[in-house]
Amino acid sequence: KYVTSSKKEIQGYKKVLIYAAGEKGKWLYNFINYETKSKVVGWADINYQELRETGMPVVSLSEALKNQYDVLVIAIKSVNVCKRLEEQFISIGIDESKIMCIHEFCDMIEK
Repeated sequence: KYVTSSKKEIQGYKKVLIYAAGEKGKWLYNFINYETKSKVVGWADINYQELRETGMPVVSLSEALKNQYDVLVIAIKSVNVCKRLEEQFISIGIDESKIMCIHEFCDMIEK
């Protein structure tokens, strides 16, 4: 009669901010919301206005950054693009220790 939760615990990352709403971003959004005990507290994309028109809950990066978060995951397949965005985010004052590329995030949750 008791239902036990089989949701994953992502150690230290209760509140997740996602950057990018393409294929990887959509997967990550659904994975965090439905497969983990963590919560997506913001989802940003450079094309947020167009994406909002399709019903996606995507906002600008500056809007997303207003939320309290433990990690900002850049959900882009290309490692090079991910690293460039990471450098860009650090240059605008985002704490380097809170930024992670999706590859690193996936490696961490598989352990």
